[in-house]
Amino acid sequence: MKRILSLLLATTAFLHAQADTAYHRKIYAEINEQQSPYAKSQANFAEDGVDFRVKGFSQNGTLRKIEVEVLGEHGSGNHEYYLENGLPLFVYVVTKTQDFNGKVTDRYEDRYYFRNGVLFKWLDFEKKPVDPTSGEFQQEGQYFSENTQKFIRSLAAKPAPKAPAGNVTTGVFTGIEEGDYFHWMMRPQGGEIVTFFILNTTPAIDAAIANPGQFLGKSCRVTWRSKVMNIPEAGGNIDITEILGVQWLE
Repeated sequence: MKRILSLLLATTAFLHAQADTAYHRKIYAEINEQQSPYAKSQANFAEDGVDFRVKGFSQNGTLRKIEVEVLGEHGSGNHEYYLENGLPLFVYVVTKTQDFNGKVTDRYEDRYYFRNGVLFKWLDFEKKPVDPTSGEFQQEGQYFSENTQKFIRSLAAKPAPKAPAGNVTTGVFTGIEEGDYFHWMMRPQGGEIVTFFILNTTPAIDAAIANPGQFLGKSCRVTWRSKVMNIPEAGGNIDITEILGVQWLE
């Protein structure tokens, strides 16, 4: 009889502990069962050296779920944000650590429950509740609340327009001119030496800047564009030709 009573008390305590998250589990199941026809969107977001790959799932124009892949140096994580009225309702976090060979060594799961966007319950990787009065609890709540809004904004942002393809000139590399700006120098086929402003670099351009002698006389194809640039040293706005990329032909 005592054993039965203990079992009933344990069952009652378990059900009581689960009651405060029953609604969250209902919404979690509903979204995952119905998300197949949801409209999908994606974005990349980076902050403090961490890259986030973000996917959104919307129903009738309302964002219901955000999946986030977190790329770290020694591991990765997958976060799932379930939303209500643009605020986090439930966040499910899986964290994986890897060795130097890329093999997963540990896997942890944390569950975060929110009311009106405020964290009220956190079950750690052992499925044990974390003290809601602790500083760590408050920090986690703020972190996921703020990230929810950052990811929503990243998904809503319009993609940046593609850079123009630019013009193409083929010739022989003659060196790097140094001054207030670096300039790419080349002799087009049958023409005089021309120069291009280097404002942004690519690996090929960086290599030529670092060791121009290694590339002297080599044939290359340069992509460039004309633009107006404010150069105080030259007295204001001037027309320049900017190099966008280079391809070695030999």
